Amino acid sequence: MRPTAPNGWLAVCLTLLSTVTSAPLCAQDLLIHDGIVVTSEGRFAADVLVRDGIIVELGQALTASPDVRRIDASDLLVLPGGVDPHVHLGGSRADDYRTGSMAALAGGITTISNFAFPAPGQTLAEAVAREAALIRDQALADVILHAGINDPATQQEQMSTLLAQTGQASVKVFMVNASFDANIRDYLATMDAAGRAGILTMVHTEDGPILARAVAELTAEGKTSLEYFPDSRPVLGEVVAMQRAVAMAEQTGAPIYAVHVSSERALRVAQDAQARGVSVFVETRPIYLHLTRERFEGPDRGDSTWDSLRCVSSATRTRCGPDSRTAPSTSSARIMWRTGVRSSWTRRRPSPGIVPASTISKSSAPCSTPRASLREGYPWSASWR
Repeated sequence: MRPTAPNGWLAVCLTLLSTVTSAPLCAQDLLIHDGIVVTSEGRFAADVLVRDGIIVELGQALTASPDVRRIDASDLLVLPGGVDPHVHLGGSRADDYRTGSMAALAGGITTISNFAFPAPGQTLAEAVAREAALIRDQALADVILHAGINDPATQQEQMSTLLAQTGQASVKVFMVNASFDANIRDYLATMDAAGRAGILTMVHTEDGPILARAVAELTAEGKTSLEYFPDSRPVLGEVVAMQRAVAMAEQTGAPIYAVHVSSERALRVAQDAQARGVSVFVETRPIYLHLTRERFEGPDRGDSTWDSLRCVSSATRTRCGPDSRTAPSTSSARIMWRTGVRSSWTRRRPSPGIVPASTISKSSAPCSTPRASLREGYPWSASWR
């Protein structure tokens, strides 16, 4: 008989990626017993035995030596920990790796991430090393690092050595910045070099000039209150940038990962590209599936809107104010739900350290928490405790 839905859950962290990890928390012996284990194949009653930080056995009535820590998971789901590949921490932000970890772990997200942008004079590898030192000092969760491209003229040549030097195989490009258009040839060359080196390029797909024009027009009309925020980030700006990003990927053959896709129209551009064989991956945020354009209208558009901006998001978002995106219409959000929630969790290629991206199959625009499965032999982290 299939078990009924338990009343709670217990997050299990599986280090499925090449991550920078809080080592002292990972290696341990542990027996989780009498829970309902959830995998990509289904759910079933089982115990989980961990030795030296590795899941070694799933089964019924497992035994362990008296000194092994035991967790009674009766009436609980034993789930793989969620992985959020897109988080911003540190610098001028309110949260660092420690508080970001705490917020994530409270929601069952056991692997978070951050972006390592080089300071002037730093290489990409040096930026990754800088953040890795902070992670070792602060992080409770496992952490993925993405190197940030902010000087493509000098960073293009670093693509060939980044993976070997750091083990990290993803970089981030902001198409919305004015420097992107000013240095488009260098960015294209850097994307090409990244692809040749087995590195995935993440792209923030918004067109800066279109956004700037929308903001200027709203400001000139005195429309500067919160209710006009979605109008300052028109869908067209995302669509145009997605078209350009896809064209760059198609021309170079380099894979891209479009971050926080927020509209049906941009999603369709990505889907059409993959149908042609272009390596395009996407993510979305739960906020775009819940916080629609209508929330900015009507008599309760003030404090309630800010509350929803802060709260309607994935568990990893310790602060969820409006980013540079349009709140979708209700119909667009429905399309994102209908075509996107069925995400697939696949590796683009076997290069070590590459961040697995949820593919756009014939219908997908995945959320930030991917599907994973419990397997014997995978590393275990107790950083959720």
